[in-house]
Amino acid sequence: MEVKRSQPFSGRVRGLFTFALLCVYALTACLLLLAGLQVYRSVKANANANYDGRTALAYITGKLRGGALPTGDNADVLTLTQSIEGTFYNTYIYCQNGQLCEYFASAERAFDPTLGESIASVASLRVTREDVLTHIAITDSAGRTYTACYRARGEVRP
Repeated sequence: MEVKRSQPFSGRVRGLFTFALLCVYALTACLLLLAGLQVYRSVKANANANYDGRTALAYITGKLRGGALPTGDNADVLTLTQSIEGTFYNTYIYCQNGQLCEYFASAERAFDPTLGESIASVASLRVTREDVLTHIAITDSAGRTYTACYRARGEVRP
């Protein structure tokens, strides 16, 4: 019976080769994890910006559907007027410092943007009026613009 002799360094070479394969596997797994993390962050940022823009637009259209009528001609402030028990009130919706804000006050009080409450994060608000149509455009922090058009059913004047 013949005994097979191995080379003196063959065990070390096999161990070194196995270790190198393990290192390549670990490095590939880390790179894949980092790539996945980057994709997740991008998707999350886009989803948050999309949520803020759509929420702000839904908030404004809800206010319009609630019976308040758009008045005023300011392109940066949406003024909604409503009568409650014979007293006229204005709701001012505007964008300030990257936030959509709302200020509710008696129609007799002057508009003061420092007293508004923050509603959502948006980059800009643009309002245009054509007769009974009010066009609203909101731009989110990612630069996407969401639009809505509202047709007033009547005019309310204080």
